[in-house]
Amino acid sequence: MSLASLATNCESPRQVHVASFGAQSSTIAVSQGSTGRLCFLERHDAEVAPVNELEVPRGVALVSSIATSDGDGRFVISLGNGNVKLIAKDDVAHRNNVPFVMLPYVLRDDVPWVATCRGGSHQTLTVSRQDGCVALVRVDSDRGITTSSKAKVENAASQPLSQLHPATGDENTYFARLHHTVLSYDSRGPVWKASSIWRWDPFDPLVGTVVEGVAILAATEGGALVLWDARKPGLPTAQLSRPQKLSYSAVVSLGPAFITSSFDGQLTSWRRGNDVTQGFPLRSTQYQLPNSLDTPIVCLGSDGSTAAAVTERGVVYATSH
Repeated sequence: MSLASLATNCESPRQVHVASFGAQSSTIAVSQGSTGRLCFLERHDAEVAPVNELEVPRGVALVSSIATSDGDGRFVISLGNGNVKLIAKDDVAHRNNVPFVMLPYVLRDDVPWVATCRGGSHQTLTVSRQDGCVALVRVDSDRGITTSSKAKVENAASQPLSQLHPATGDENTYFARLHHTVLSYDSRGPVWKASSIWRWDPFDPLVGTVVEGVAILAATEGGALVLWDARKPGLPTAQLSRPQKLSYSAVVSLGPAFITSSFDGQLTSWRRGNDVTQGFPLRSTQYQLPNSLDTPIVCLGSDGSTAAAVTERGVVYATSH
């Protein structure tokens, strides 16, 4: 696993989001959270270069991205007060070394977002909100950003959906990560109804999930990797614990592999098997970050072709498959 690194001004980051809008390079957005600082970087030809920074009033609750009807893309920012704004790459501003600019479009709301995933079309985001509801949000190049529908989630009033995944080949079904479970939901109607549940230890919270085909993979706070067969709700088909049960911080998909990060500064690339019933693949590559005990990995993001990990001190490490 080859890593490129770059220090940013986003110490104590809250989130990292990686996006590709049809270009050869991937854009990395690092959010500092309550301060409202957003740092933009680009990975191209195995190098990471700084682009520019923006100060976002009200703080940043969540960073996402979406393709638009003009074939371009936008970053979608959920603010601390619940409002939503768009950030776009401006070719004219690029000449003045300010390539990412805040657009005047605003979606006015009072509930910050928790998680997003692509909706039924390239211009639509499915959004999990802090109030336990979900919404469909559409971004158009000419009309800005709008909410097309909202729905309640069955039995989710006490805890919002922490992560969303669309089901492969079924636009009406979503997988969602909660505290120690993964649930599938039927999104038709005014209430999302849970149809299946995959369980784990209630004393070991899930910190991230990857859903691909019939495989559901989760990393846990207690240092376990958990694998379920989506065709068989219930308990895991396989599990693998780290030595000394060192905590994972996240897991993402990257090409033919998945990447795990941990608070002790370790990134691991796992080569997947073709059959979920075979359990975990045996091949893995580990990379220990320098000074990792002082700078744990707190954020990990991927667009499927580029993954980016960010340490507590704001150093970004990026790799491509």
